[in-house]
Amino acid sequence: MTKCFVCNSNSTETILDLGNSPVANNLELDITKSQNSKKYPLNLILCKSKCTHVQIGKIVDQKEIFNDYYYMPSISKTLTDHLQSIPIDINQRFKIKNDSFIVDIGSNDGTFLESAANYSKKILGIDPAKNLSDIANKKGIKTINNFFSSDLSNAIKNDYGYADFIISTNTFAHTPEVNDFVKGLKELISDEELFGDVMNKIS
Repeated sequence: MTKCFVCNSNSTETILDLGNSPVANNLELDITKSQNSKKYPLNLILCKSKCTHVQIGKIVDQKEIFNDYYYMPSISKTLTDHLQSIPIDINQRFKIKNDSFIVDIGSNDGTFLESAANYSKKILGIDPAKNLSDIANKKGIKTINNFFSSDLSNAIKNDYGYADFIISTNTFAHTPEVNDFVKGLKELISDEELFGDVMNKIS
């Protein structure tokens, strides 16, 4: 029985069972290795309390997923164009200042922040995948190799101050520690500023 991420209730039930599946993005070039890769139960569960949160049932160790992460937006022109359009949209609607502090949670190889740097040099990426953090840092995009948390949020705030903009592209959906993640956001961002978990443009 898996507890609800949000309310910690033990009252949950499986609503969709897709059998066993390997970890997403951990692709093997060799077919034998691919067939023999470690698999985990892939199912959705519903919290039966008033919360009614829907989440994945089996939580895979996050370090196992992100130690070496192969997905990079920079290899896709469509996704790169999309990420580059987000700072333009933010600036048009909210005006990015030269000293605006922009934080990207789940910043991957720094593709979004490369574009954001056209508006402000005070940028920071956070990503748990060391291989991707290394790529971003080599490009001059300051990136912390870690999972975002309330503890890390406080450390960042102490070093840089409050964030003016926090962006997270489809990262929130991959976060088991939802409450701590939200606590970190609340501690890091100013009351007057903006957080966006974007797959489409901010609305």
